[in-house]
Amino acid sequence: MSQPEGDISVPKGDPEKHLYSQEQHGSVQGRLRGSISVQHIPDELIKEDQVYSLSDVDPALDAKIRLVNKAIDEIGWTGWQLKLFFLNGFGYAADSLILLLQSVTAGQAAKEFHPSFSYGLTAAAYTGMLVGALFWGLGADVIGRKFAFNISLFICSVSAIVAGASPNWIVLGFFTSLAAFGAGGNLVLDSTLFLEFLPGKYQWVITLMACWWGLAPVVAAGFAWPLLSIPKYYCEKASDCPRSSNMGWRYIWFGNGGLVLVCSILRVTVIQMKETPKYLLAKGKDEEAIKIFDYISNKYNRPTSLTLEKLEACGPILSTYGNSRYGFSELVAHLKGLFQTKLLGLSTGLIWLSWTLIGLAYPLFYVFLPDFLASRGAETGEASPYYTWRNYMITNTVGIFGPVLAGFMCNNKYLGRRYTMIIGALLSMAFFFAYTAVRTATQNLAFTCVIYFVVNIYYGTLYAYTPEVLPSAHRATGYGIAIGCNRVMGLVSAFVAAYANTATSAPIYICAALYIAMAIVAWIMPFEPYVGTVPNTPSDMAAAEKLDGSVALSQELKANVVPKDGSVRRASLNAMHTVAEHSHDADEALQVFQEGEVEELDEATNKRLLRTIDLHMMPLMCCVYGLNYLDKTTLSYASIMGIKKDIGLVGDDYQWLSSIFYFGYLAWEYPTNRLLQRLPLSKYSASNVVLWGTTLALHATISNFSGGVAVRFFLGIFESAVTPGFALLTSQWYTRREQGARTGLWFSFNGVGQIFGGLIAYGIDRGVNAHGAALEPWKIIFLVNGCLTVVLGIAFFFIIPDSQLNARWLSKRDRVLAIARVKVNQQGIGNKHFKLYQLKEALLDPMTWAFVFYALTADIPNGGISNFFSQLIVSMGYTPAQSLLYGTPGGAVEVIALISSGLIGDRLGKRLLVSMVGLSIALIGIIIMVALPQSHSHGRLAGYYLTQASPTPFVALLSLVATNIAGYTKKTTVAALFLIGYCVGNIIGPQTFRPKDAPHYIPAEITIIVCWAACLVDVLFIHWWFSRKNKEKAALRADPAYVKLENQEFLDLTDGENPDFVYSL
Repeated sequence: MSQPEGDISVPKGDPEKHLYSQEQHGSVQGRLRGSISVQHIPDELIKEDQVYSLSDVDPALDAKIRLVNKAIDEIGWTGWQLKLFFLNGFGYAADSLILLLQSVTAGQAAKEFHPSFSYGLTAAAYTGMLVGALFWGLGADVIGRKFAFNISLFICSVSAIVAGASPNWIVLGFFTSLAAFGAGGNLVLDSTLFLEFLPGKYQWVITLMACWWGLAPVVAAGFAWPLLSIPKYYCEKASDCPRSSNMGWRYIWFGNGGLVLVCSILRVTVIQMKETPKYLLAKGKDEEAIKIFDYISNKYNRPTSLTLEKLEACGPILSTYGNSRYGFSELVAHLKGLFQTKLLGLSTGLIWLSWTLIGLAYPLFYVFLPDFLASRGAETGEASPYYTWRNYMITNTVGIFGPVLAGFMCNNKYLGRRYTMIIGALLSMAFFFAYTAVRTATQNLAFTCVIYFVVNIYYGTLYAYTPEVLPSAHRATGYGIAIGCNRVMGLVSAFVAAYANTATSAPIYICAALYIAMAIVAWIMPFEPYVGTVPNTPSDMAAAEKLDGSVALSQELKANVVPKDGSVRRASLNAMHTVAEHSHDADEALQVFQEGEVEELDEATNKRLLRTIDLHMMPLMCCVYGLNYLDKTTLSYASIMGIKKDIGLVGDDYQWLSSIFYFGYLAWEYPTNRLLQRLPLSKYSASNVVLWGTTLALHATISNFSGGVAVRFFLGIFESAVTPGFALLTSQWYTRREQGARTGLWFSFNGVGQIFGGLIAYGIDRGVNAHGAALEPWKIIFLVNGCLTVVLGIAFFFIIPDSQLNARWLSKRDRVLAIARVKVNQQGIGNKHFKLYQLKEALLDPMTWAFVFYALTADIPNGGISNFFSQLIVSMGYTPAQSLLYGTPGGAVEVIALISSGLIGDRLGKRLLVSMVGLSIALIGIIIMVALPQSHSHGRLAGYYLTQASPTPFVALLSLVATNIAGYTKKTTVAALFLIGYCVGNIIGPQTFRPKDAPHYIPAEITIIVCWAACLVDVLFIHWWFSRKNKEKAALRADPAYVKLENQEFLDLTDGENPDFVYSL
């Protein structure tokens, strides 16, 4: 449903005549109150296999597809779909099989034929795949799905068998290309055909089709393992490789070609394929489409209400014909159909880009994996063909289960297709990076298995997503071009392999970067085909009808706004229009207030609830956040306990090991904020706590710089959820007057973590030196802190609720009252729907960038001090053991500064101004450290202690993200950007402590002075801006025309659009 557009104006005449009275508004308000509980279900999503509306482009085709979708749902899952799952799966398998066959056999064939271009077979295969994808894909929309389904595998199988008998390299390349041509369109054909017969609630099954794609490498490896590891079937040297001694690769082609031939015969004989109804609809053949439904209905004794009369009543279709069925105009018609609307065009382009990216990443790792495995095997003592092909089969077997998990994930209402792809891509990226640290045979096999598994999560979901979001009339064309893009990049990868050393780690780093790009593209994709968002029941459709009333109300309000004369009256009415326009997707808490009367909350009850909430929430949040800081800075303790020497850090390796944590934090910060919004808040946060504790414990296993980079990167990923998650929990449970003190309290446990960590490190160091230990002291501290974090993460999972609505330690009555007490925040307790307008508002709000500037500038000092404080104390003349102990008072200063700043700021209502005192004290401290001579170690140590008061404005701003940023999408966006600035600052910070400046690091200390001075100016600007906005909102509320809606606090409005929102200072 489109939102009202156009200029805000009224008809000519007296503007006041067009203002509705408050009595009129009361009736409007009543209608709004009846509609705001409706979940926003865009018209684009009211589909089963087509997630956007074509009603404005071709209303007849749109209506017919709706009728066909309904008929398919009526018939449901039958033996027809089960047969298609297997028979179409053969095509998926063949596509993968041909690529793997050329990869598996190319090496031995090259030894026999001595080609001048050893990667010619790869180029031939991808050329055939490219032509096949375009030919069968475009052809399926022109000549139909049935013919391509029946003939393509036969061409593939015969060509594969002939390829095994090739007398030379050129003939082998030709028939490899021909076999690839036959198989190349099957990804397009099989997913398109299968999807067009699937009931809506079973669409997730198409993700499982990717299991067949993973099964083919297992078959290929099953042939290769014996035939390329038994000496009589393969050549060890190209100088002595006659055909009689090198039959293994030929038998692989014969055997696999025979299997494909059997599959092609089964496709023709078992199901006797019918044309798909949606293809026939697009060609105007309604009667033939009805015959197919009658056939399936009768065969499986299932009812169907679809009749020819219903289809014909929709009228003739308009959009899918060219002037000539087999001419160029037909192709142009299908291409135009992929870009009928801006949103559809964006979706199509992003799909093609996704296939292009994975088309380069996938071959670099998979097609050339034998080179990787062989090179890694050589390093780990497993260079023989037997182990290479054994591992190849094992890893591909594990990979089959990636799409199985993806099938369940993409059918989860919190994830859907897009978030499943994001998770799959980012996990792939992470494990690609980790793979560079492999040094043993077990690590090699384990990491390769995991990579196969997580990559197939992404790939399997992309297979399913692509046909779901392409219009059925042009689906094969769009999918064919997508696969074509993929094959072009496969060709590129062949030339990359020819002129680059694929036995190095370089292709893995490239793959990791490409998967980051894939995750970003998946996030941008505009459509989510998750069937749970589709109103399939009468009650859902009734809700959608109520939504129409909400939009109509928005239009009515918009039409009654006075001209643009800059008056307060116009601004207040515009604000009311905005409230109505965005009221259709309200907060989760609103339902509580609509279901019945809510008791009045008296002061005694409020205090009792606050004590209960504090008792259950604060202790655990404080402890976990203390460990969050401790776990980040454990590396600083380890730096003087032997880790540098033990893992061979030289030059600026330690600085980069410190910074790489924030690269992981940075890469995952926005995705994790979106997941915090979409998933159960505390459960997701707790899961990350357990994972970061596990990762911290794994630091004890690293033996080199690469291993350290891998675990530090993962630690950053998992810790990125805790700060924004805690800020959301604080805003959800506490009023704005309580949030500053509570945020200061849990953040102050950074200082407690510093005290606790220093004492633990000192005790471990002294104990190991006095009594010895089986492990190095730095390994022990990582294990102790990591295991403690895991224990607290498990406790967090079971104790901290996701919201007041499911708090087990509150009675049902108290849950409602706990929500009522935070109404004053004008924010509600959460909304899981992404809202583009709130994202835009966040990006255009000057305060967003003022917050980001502060985080970046303030955390350049933080990144340096937190990683080098132990070394700074040593530079003052103290021993390494003393530095562990003498660092702890700095933590006490931080605790005192943060708690007092929070309490006083909330008491005075001047949170920002009070926080500046702590930063001013820290600025004095760093000046003392620079100004005093090196011989004044005690004075310089005191100056260091004063610097630990510096986080007070950062914490105040973090609390203001919770307090002053409203609208759940806007809040999570600002929180993400704020913490991205934090990450960038912490990445830069360690780099200011250059090895050549050791041990005193004077330039770094001067950098800190400049940064903190700039931060003070930024805080003053933020205070001025919020004060100015409060005055503007007060003027809006004072206008007589302004009327506040009942329960407006729970409409998930942003701070900018809600006139009743008051900014805390």
